[in-house]
Amino acid sequence: MSEIFDIIKQLSPIDSVTGSEQAFAQKIKEILPKDLAVNEDKLGNLTVLRGEGNRLLLAAHMDEPGIIVTSVKENGRIKFDVIGKVEPISLFGKKIRFKNAVGAVECVPPHLLSGDALSKIPKISDMTADIGCSSKDETEKYVLPGDVGVFDGKLTEFGADMFCGKGFGRLFSCAMLLYLLNNTDIKADFLFSVKNNADFAGVKGAVFGKKYSSALVFSAVESFDYRSKDKEKSVCALSEGGAVPFKCGNVVFDSELCRKAFELSEKSGIKIQPVSSSKDQNSSAVLQTAGGGIRVASVLLPVRNNCSGRETAAKSDLDSAKEIAMLICRYITSGENK
Repeated sequence: MSEIFDIIKQLSPIDSVTGSEQAFAQKIKEILPKDLAVNEDKLGNLTVLRGEGNRLLLAAHMDEPGIIVTSVKENGRIKFDVIGKVEPISLFGKKIRFKNAVGAVECVPPHLLSGDALSKIPKISDMTADIGCSSKDETEKYVLPGDVGVFDGKLTEFGADMFCGKGFGRLFSCAMLLYLLNNTDIKADFLFSVKNNADFAGVKGAVFGKKYSSALVFSAVESFDYRSKDKEKSVCALSEGGAVPFKCGNVVFDSELCRKAFELSEKSGIKIQPVSSSKDQNSSAVLQTAGGGIRVASVLLPVRNNCSGRETAAKSDLDSAKEIAMLICRYITSGENK
């Protein structure tokens, strides 16, 4: 059993939609080594400092995508907007959990459509959430504007190496930091940030005024490897190792750190793969311009159906990502790259 997956199993039952990460943060505190102090800022970011004057930052995020209620209609249906990179097509028919109710996302079903409407993806503005109430007053006994909803996706293992669930970016990234804190002596600042899906607001606040020389960011990336006839268009692949990108979105990662990750991993016999092309962005975009500038690299978990509430990943990729991360950290902190 993967040690990283064991930590993910502890974290997965706790929801943490952007802006509502408190319970998830509390669970992280419980798993952290008891001899380490945890700093919690006004936004809710958690930072663990192991060592003094650390120039290396290891970054994870605690939040997951979801929806936020914008209004309640007279017929009891709930209007909402999405939090995070949630595509409209992944919402149709999805089960949603609010704090005090469970519902489903609905819009006009395909069998009632015709012509061009059949080939169009419904807009979020055309969708509502139904919790089984027939009036606004009844609905507002359970759900109010401003409440957040989370995808209902229980962590499930299947096959020899696979698992599915929701919020894999937060689960993987936080599990990585917790593993490194509990099982290595790496000296760094370990950041568990909030509001990653709100323009990386947590990271911006956490690193303001700090002067790190290097940062390693953990998150998930959409693999697009389910095209059996078009594999050359895959971004990366499940069961082929942790992914280290040279570029994601508008971020160009530090070329030396990236090349070193491949060199050290291949020398050690650790599975590693590049990310061919991805629009997915993580907090690297913020970190590389913080302070006087930070050299940034990223270790990503390949995921199918990312940010959908029905995500799939491979346990073996968790283990290779762990090994890749340790190699990069040792390289940075050893002084060999100075």
